[in-house]
Amino acid sequence: DILLARIGVHLRLTRSLRNLRDISLTDDLTGAYNRRHAMFSLRELFARSKRYGTQFSLIYFDLNGLKRINDEHGHLAGDLLLRSVVSTCKKLLRESDLLFRMGGDEFMVLCPDTDLKGSFVCVERMLEAVKSLTIVDTTVGFAYGVASSCEDYKDMDEMLHSADVSMYECKRKMRAERS
Repeated sequence: DILLARIGVHLRLTRSLRNLRDISLTDDLTGAYNRRHAMFSLRELFARSKRYGTQFSLIYFDLNGLKRINDEHGHLAGDLLLRSVVSTCKKLLRESDLLFRMGGDEFMVLCPDTDLKGSFVCVERMLEAVKSLTIVDTTVGFAYGVASSCEDYKDMDEMLHSADVSMYECKRKMRAERS
């Protein structure tokens, strides 16, 4: 009886620890990985790339219109937008790709063993898929920036900054096209 009780305690403890780990790595609202896990994963991929010469790409994207949807239709509609985008993108990504919610309406995808050309293929697929989403009569889209480890960044912060700058340039071009 004592042995069975101890086994039961250890099984419950294992489940609890697994649950805590999952909670600490994921965004509650969307189910995507969170920023903490993003930075850990980026650091790991960057170090592996430097040491072994493997390639990976980083896609940074920002949803269009979330603030307007929140303001006009409420946060439930905005939350639906975020969850729908994450769900749609997860279906397209490879098992090895990682999707993170960086905060608000910004997301990052890490694509191991992917060159710059491959990351643009991934972006195009995601763009096409989210275009089919309509939340409160609004078609979903996003601005994006891409960075690849083959560009020989000195550190991961420089790589992330490059993708972020590229994303804001994409946003600027999108605004200019609408004007």
